Formats: sequence, structure tokens, C-alpha cells
Amino acid sequence: MATITYVKSDFTQFNLNAYTTGIQQYPDILSLKGGGFVVAYNNGGDFLSLNFYDASGAIVGTTQVPASAATTAPLRQPSLTQLADGNVVVIWDDTQFGSGTPKGALYSPTGTLLQANMTLGSLSSPSLGLPTVSALANGNFAVAVEFSGEIYSAVFGPTGSTISSYSLANTTSTGIQNDAQIVGLNDGYVVIWADTNPADQQIRGRMFYSSGAPVSGSDFLIAATGDNTQPSIAKLQDGGFVVAYTDSGWAEAGGVLGNGITLQYVSATGVLGAQVHVNNISSGDESDPDVTVLPNGFVLVTWSYPYDPTDTDIRAALFDSSGTRIQVGGANQFTLVNTTQNEIHSTVAGLSNGSFVAGWENVSTTDIVGGLHQIVRVTTGDATDETLNGDELRDIINAGGGNDTINGGAGQDWIYGEAGDDTIILSKPQTSAGNVYDGGGGTDTLSLTGASFDYDFRDDTVTSIEKVNYGYPGAVVTAIAHFNADQFGTGISLTATITGQAFYYVFETFDVTMGISTSLDLSGLTFVNFSGGIDSVIIHGDNDAETVVGSKVRDTIYGGGGADYIDGKGGADMLYGGAGNDKFVVDNASDKVFETAGEGSDTVLASVSFILIAGSAVENIATTSTAGAGAINLTGNEFAQTITGNAGSNVLDGGGGSDTLVGGLGNDTYIITNAAEVVVELDSQGSDSLLAAVSYVLATGVSVENLATDSGGGTSAINLTGNEFSQSLTGNAGDNVLNGGGGVDTIAGGLGNDTYVVDNAADIVTELGGEGIDTVLTSVSYVLGAGMSVETLATDFAAGTANINLIGNEFSQSLTGNAGANILNGMGGADTMAGGLGNDTYVVDNAGDVIVEAQAQGSDTVLTSVSYTLTPGARVESLAASSSGSTAALKLTGNEFSQSVLGTKGNNTLSGLGGNDTLYGFAGKDMLNGGTGHDTLIGGANGDKLIGGTGSDTASYATALKGVVANLTSTVKNTGDAKGDTYSSIENLTGSSKADVLIGNLVANKILGGSGDDKISGGLGKDFLVGGAGKDTFVFDTKLGPGNVDVLNDFSVKSDTIFLDDDIFKTAGKVGQLQASAFHIGKTAEDADDRILYDKVTGKLWYDADGTGSDAAVQFATMGKGLALTAADFVIIS
Repeated sequence: MATITYVKSDFTQFNLNAYTTGIQQYPDILSLKGGGFVVAYNNGGDFLSLNFYDASGAIVGTTQVPASAATTAPLRQPSLTQLADGNVVVIWDDTQFGSGTPKGALYSPTGTLLQANMTLGSLSSPSLGLPTVSALANGNFAVAVEFSGEIYSAVFGPTGSTISSYSLANTTSTGIQNDAQIVGLNDGYVVIWADTNPADQQIRGRMFYSSGAPVSGSDFLIAATGDNTQPSIAKLQDGGFVVAYTDSGWAEAGGVLGNGITLQYVSATGVLGAQVHVNNISSGDESDPDVTVLPNGFVLVTWSYPYDPTDTDIRAALFDSSGTRIQVGGANQFTLVNTTQNEIHSTVAGLSNGSFVAGWENVSTTDIVGGLHQIVRVTTGDATDETLNGDELRDIINAGGGNDTINGGAGQDWIYGEAGDDTIILSKPQTSAGNVYDGGGGTDTLSLTGASFDYDFRDDTVTSIEKVNYGYPGAVVTAIAHFNADQFGTGISLTATITGQAFYYVFETFDVTMGISTSLDLSGLTFVNFSGGIDSVIIHGDNDAETVVGSKVRDTIYGGGGADYIDGKGGADMLYGGAGNDKFVVDNASDKVFETAGEGSDTVLASVSFILIAGSAVENIATTSTAGAGAINLTGNEFAQTITGNAGSNVLDGGGGSDTLVGGLGNDTYIITNAAEVVVELDSQGSDSLLAAVSYVLATGVSVENLATDSGGGTSAINLTGNEFSQSLTGNAGDNVLNGGGGVDTIAGGLGNDTYVVDNAADIVTELGGEGIDTVLTSVSYVLGAGMSVETLATDFAAGTANINLIGNEFSQSLTGNAGANILNGMGGADTMAGGLGNDTYVVDNAGDVIVEAQAQGSDTVLTSVSYTLTPGARVESLAASSSGSTAALKLTGNEFSQSVLGTKGNNTLSGLGGNDTLYGFAGKDMLNGGTGHDTLIGGANGDKLIGGTGSDTASYATALKGVVANLTSTVKNTGDAKGDTYSSIENLTGSSKADVLIGNLVANKILGGSGDDKISGGLGKDFLVGGAGKDTFVFDTKLGPGNVDVLNDFSVKSDTIFLDDDIFKTAGKVGQLQASAFHIGKTAEDADDRILYDKVTGKLWYDADGTGSDAAVQFATMGKGLALTAADFVIIS
């Protein structure tokens, strides 16, 4: 069976007065709800001083109440109380029994003045003094005061407003009434006082409601025998009260000599209970008692002993709530202070942590001295299984053997489980530090059973605890438990089991502060009933560089300052790095990492896919070194990060900011949201993709295989540019510019008006019908793939004068060249082709093709496989069938400018329209129409219809492989390529390179013989005849006259001959060689035989039918001047 004893534990005494000027006296001490206390005392005779302390005795505030400006009387006898709202009221006597009323002031619990110089009611007698105050349960406060030998009380609101005016308390007045005391009860208050009846001085009292109205019509007797003075009162926890007073009745009853101290217990209804004689010493007087109730309900009395002007000590005794004496240290009473100085006027207050503060007036030093004390309850168990309970005092519990259940109660506890599997129960947190929880041997449990409490073990000693339980069977607990990191290991086992409650409305937190430790690993703890979204483990770092490993459930870890390594382990963790270069290890996709900008260069290492939350200023995100080839996706936020994948197929998303994304091995995907993001991907590291929500240029050397717009890009105009490697580029529904860069790229624009930039002839453009108006810009010759619905195919502006060829497909396109010599081939569809500068070639396969070519943009050619009319305004120099060997019958038509128009071997219709055109029919029965202008028509073989149109037009056989007979007047005898030809509006003839017979017509012809031995006859008209190379013959066989004078442009004496028809040159001689006598050099005949005259000066040739006769000579030709002509150059033909 357990035994219980009590001992007293003292702390260092210290001065309670902050001011040292003058004499310090009349102390009053008030305990505060928060664990601290207040001391009020008279300072230097004129002031009241108040000092505010915390529970450890550290001062937190000090203030003075000066005397009123209207009086020079000192402020004496302060009385303190704490209201329901926590504020502190102090009242005093500032009249020293002069006229006036009680005064007071209102302070916060830390000493801030809230209201000064409150006037508490109105009393007008010249005899007023010793007011006392007590808080009421309803938030008001009551004042009792001695007034003209009577006792009065009144009730005031929290700021001093009058609730009830002063009313008389005493109804029995056989003497002067003094020493009024007051205390609030559960529903009202009680006033006690001393009645100075000369026979037996009594202690009397009267009870009041909270309104200030008396409960009964008269007062009641508390103490009667002997002379009873100096009463002190305190409220008991059962609603009653206890009175301590100085009692001379001891001597009168035959007791020891001198005055003693007596306790009288009174119920809440005023019924007298136990009466206890406190002191048991053998001689001397005891006086000045003060009484308080400790948190466990025990009654503590202090008093002065013996009365000696030079050496008085302060003693104390302890009783339970029913009046049973509690021995302390084995004695009935104990000494608080025993010096050779004079200590009087003790005052005592029990604090919420189980200790008490006592103070007194040291007459010798003129100070207010006091100290913190504890009554320690010592419980000693045995070897059996026991339930050992402490109380609100400080407990020392030695459980002994057995599986014990231990509850220290309130107050500071030192609990030693010793042997056995013990359970230490805390039903509510301790209010003082320095507790000891030592499980001892066995498997020991720390059980937190109080609801909605904050348990703080950080300033306690925790040893040998293997389990921590939140709650107790049948209890519902919402609690926080605080520990220091250095309490794990020898304190709380690193393999301990932490058990929560399995209720969704129960919240449990396991809170650890790093303190002096720099490392902590909670991964070995086992958590039971710790649900991920409700319960949590919290770890607080400080400014050290710490290594923190969390638990397997949800952790919240604060790194604090320093370069921390934070690993949340299992659970959805909340990780806060703080200042320093921190590293976070993430193993749950729901982990959250928090970093503020300017707090160092921080890194997240993830073994699972991870998204960095917005606002977290982390600089680096990477997979952990153990992540291997798992597919881990990493997402940053609006700050700039370096994000590094592993050997798996990662999705890396910068999230915003100028990020650097490093995929490494595996088929990685990069999500781009900022054009300044950098992607690092080496060759042979997988097939990688880049998805961009903004326009993006892939840097040189980055081996990414696929570039595409992000699916969230919608219709945004996003441009993508590849690099020297081969990529697949895919746009969105917006107007994209897709540039493969180098390499063999596959580019797909999708919806929108897209632009494809091509720099490799093997690039593949993919564009479906109905997906916008699209453009290909190429810096190399390029063939658009079949089925690709691209509307514009053009050279890149940067291509300059490079010779770039463009080939469209079956759809209609607009093709645009550069300044080089381009070949533009629209293929199918009605295409529009613009060559620009350079000698361009247009390949036409649709009659609806449009050619755009401006003046001075080079010598350009259209090659067509279909009948085609050249676009008006197109400055094209050549229009030709794309295959001259084809037998297709084409109809080719030029425009208003000069062109060469070339047909096929089929039956072509060639029209020059305007300009000086050259039309080539080749084989086939062609119709050539020169149109306006001076045209050249080359029909080729097989009988062509040559129509010159307006202008001076030429039928040319320059391309004939054999000599031809071409007669513009009568085509019946035409041979070779001229056979079957018909002429209309043809003024000129051009022969082949062989021996031709060329005959003009009635108009002025220009006939060119070519390089063969040609026979040329101009016919009528003023013809211009050119024999060309070879031995040419010029035939004059039409009627002579001024309108029929031909020009022999290149007559060669050496090789050429002039034939004169005897039907025309009748007198020139007989058929055969012209006789020498018939030829004369000169412009007039010299004799009658002269027939042919050559004027060497003018080059004119004349025919003079009768020489020097009367007939005038007729000019029939003009030839070169100064030629060495002879009769041998002329032949008479029939």
C-alpha cells in the first residue's frame, strides 16, 4: 500500500519591492489566473507600488500610484483582487482616517494602467479607513470599509461604476467594528470584521448577494471566546470560506500563555464548521494571520511569532479542506523565515501551479521580502499494481514495482515509475516547468487524457517512455504534446508507439522542438490512429544547421535558420525551411514545401512526383539519388528553379519563372511557361518532348525530339523554334510560328493561321484542311508534302539570293521566291506564284495558277503541263510546256509583255498577245498567233497555222533539222517543217541552219537565211534579206518598181549569188551566167550593153533594160558598199 507524506520545498527569497526610497510596508499579494502574482505595498509613506510577476518570480511590470493632488495624506493598506475579465483592481485608504472615500485603480494582468484614481462610492464621515476588495463571480467587485466605527460594503462594476451604494454590514454594535475583510463566494460575497466588545472581542460576519443586498437581516457570530482580532478570510473550493484570526481565548481557556491563531471553517450558507487551533508552540504570542487556499483545496495559514520588536519570524501551518492538520516535514507547523530581523504582516497567495508565494514586511531593512514555496506531496508505492494519484500540489511519486497507473494531478510532479509497465496519466497540462516523468524499467506509457489541452514537456525531464497515448478508454481528446528533440532516445524511445483516438473530430498533435539538438529522426516511431488530414507531427528547428527526419505520418517541420536537411518521411508533410541553404526530401506527392524569398538557396529532393506550391521560393528541385528510373514528375512555381529529373521518364514543369530544366536519361517531357526557361538534355538520353505555353526557342545543343504547345495554350499565338537536331514541332489552335531550326524536322501547326520555318529540305510539314491559313517559309529548296493544306509557301526573308526551289501540292498555294533564281511549282490547285528578283521558273499544272512577276526582276520562265494563259501584268519572259516532248495539245497564251511561248509535240495553240513574242510549236499541227507586237512564230513540223497578228511578225524555221521550202505567198510547195504551214499576217521568214528556200509575199519581208546554202526570194515589197552563212542565192522574180526594192544585208561576193528571173530581167541576157558586158559598176550605164548597174558608193543595184538607151534604170536592191562585184555574181534564170 502506498504511503503519503508532505515536505516543504523553498526557493530563494527576494525583495518584492522595486522601489527602495523610504519605508516599504503593508504588503498584499494576489495570485493571477495566468500563473503569476501581484504585490502591492506602501512605498515611502506617500505612494503605493505594484509589482507584477510571472509564475517563476520574474518581474514583468511595475507601477506607482501617487497621492492625490488634493491631499498630502499617504496611501496605505492596499487591497488587491483580479476580476473575471482578468484585470486587476487595487484599492487603498488615502485619508489616514480623514474625510473622503475609498479610491482605486484598474490595471491589466501585466501592469498596464487602464483606469486611474477611481472614486468608489461616497462616504462623508471623518472616520474612514482600511478598505478591502474582492472580485465577484459575475464580473463586478465588492468593497468593504470601516466607517465611523461601523462596517459598510458596496458593489461596483468592472470599471468602478456603482452597482449598489454602501450599506451597513454589522447589525450588532456593542463596540467599535474594525479590521473588515471581504471575499467573493459563488453567488455573492461575505464581509467579516472584529467587534471590539470590551468583554469578549468577537469576529462577526454577514453574507450578501452579488447585487449588494444582504442575504439575511442580521450578522452572525464567527468567534466569541476571548479577544479575537486581525481576521483574514479565504474562499474554500466547496463554496464556503475559512477565517483565520488572532485568538486570546487560548489563555482564558487554560491553554498556553499568550495569543494563538485559530481557523474557523464556515459553509456557503454561513453554518460554522470545524474550529482549529493552528499553533502548538509552548510560549509567546502569535499574531497577524493570513490565510489562503492552495489549488488542491488545502488551507495554508501564515502568522508572526513571537511578537518581538526586534526578532519576529513568519510561521505557517497546513490543513485540508475539512480542517484536518497536514504535517509538513513531520511537523505540525513550519517556518517560512527565521532570521534575527523583525518580519511582520505576512501575506500569502496560492498559485495555480501548486506553489505559493509568501511576503512580509521586514522592519529591520524596511523592505518587502518574500519567496516562492512549495508543499511537496511524496507518494511511495510498493511492488504491487497500484493506482497512485497526486493532487494540485507538487508531487513526488515513487511507484515501486508493479504495473502502476500514476496521475500526478496539477502542480509540479516528479514521477518515477520504477519497475513494471507503468502508465503516467496527465489529465491536464502542468502549469509549472521542471516536472519529471521517468518510466523506469518495463514498457511505460505517457497518457494524455485531458480534452483540448496543450501539454508542454520541453522544460521537463522525460525518461524511459515507450508509448505516448492521446486519450484514455472512453475519453475524447484534442491535444498537443510538446517535446524537445534531446528527449528522444533515452527519454522517449525512438521506436515508441504514439497512439491517437480513432474519431474524425479528434485532433492530436505531436510537437517537437529541436532546442540544443542538431539532429532528429522520428522515422522509427509508430503512429496509431493518426489520420493524415487531422492529426499531425510538428517539428520546430532553430538557427542551427539541423538534420531532421520526420515520422511516417503527416509532419509539419520548421527548419528555422541554418542550412537544414529536412526529410518528411511518410505522410503528407508540410516542410518549412526558413533561413539558410535548406534541403527537403519529399516522398509523398501531397508534401508541401514552404520557403520565403531571400532565405538561402534551397533544394527539394523528391522520390515521387511533386508540385511546388505557389509562393515557395525554392531554387532547386531534383529527384533523390535513390529515385532510379522511376517516372517522377516535378513541377515548380512562379519563382526560378533548377529542376532535375532522374533516369526515368520525367515530366518537368517550371511553373513560371526563368527555370532550368534538366531531364537526364529517360523519355522526358518539359513543360514551358516562361520564354527564358533553359532546357538541358544531352544526346542519346531518350526521346524527349517539350510542351510550351509560351513562345519558345530551343537552345543549341539541347537534344529534345518533340516540341509542342501545351494543351492549355488554346488559341494563344505560341511560336516554337527547334535547333540543330531533328524535332517534331506541334502547334495549337492559335497562330503559331514553327521553326525546326536545323535537322530533319516534322512540323504540325494544327488549327490557326500557322507559319512554318523550314531550313532542311527533308523537313515535313503537317497541316490538315480547315485548319487555318498557313505559311511555309523556307531557306532551302522545299517540296510540300501531299495532303498538307498549306496556303503559302515562300522563301525565308533571310534567304537572300540563294537559289531556292518551292514545290506545292494538290492544294492551292501562294508560292513566293526570294532574290535568287527560284523554281516555283504549285503542283495541283490554283496556285499563285511570285518569284521576285532573280531568274525564276514557274511550273504550272493548273489553268487557274496565277503568276506574279514585276518588271526588272530577272528573266523568268513559266513551265506548264496544262493549257495556260499567262497572268496579265506578269513580267515573265518565257511560257513553255513543261515537257516539250509531250504530245499533249496545249493552248498557251502570253500577256501584254514579250514572251517566248513554247508548246509540246502535240497540236498546240500558242498566242503571244501583246509584246514581241516568240512562239514555238514544235511537232504537231500547231496554231501560233503572235498577237500584237513583232512576233516570231516557230511552228515546227507537221503543218502549222502561223498567224502573225499586228506588228512585223516572223515565221521562223531556225529549229528545223533539215532545210525547208517556205513560201509566204503560196504554201503548196513548202517542204520540211514548213510543209503544210499556213501563214496569216506574217511579214518575215527565218530559215534553218540547212539549205532553205525562203520566199516572201507582197509586203515588205525580212527574210533570214540561216547558216545553210539558202535561196531567198523576197517577192514583192521592200524586203530585207539576210543570207547568213553559207552560199546563198537571192532571187529577184517579181515585178520591179520603187515599191519592190530589197536590201541584201550580208551579200558575200565570195559565196553568194544573185538570181535574176528572165521574165523580169528580159534584156539582161540569156539564161546562165550574166555576161560581163552586161554588168557595170556605176550608177548609170556606160554603153548600150550595160544592164545591171552597181553603185559602189551607195550599194544600190539597178536594172537598165536598154543601157544607154532611153529607158530609165530601175533599182531593185541595195547591198553592201564597195563590194568587188562582178558579172559572175549574177545568174539569169528562166
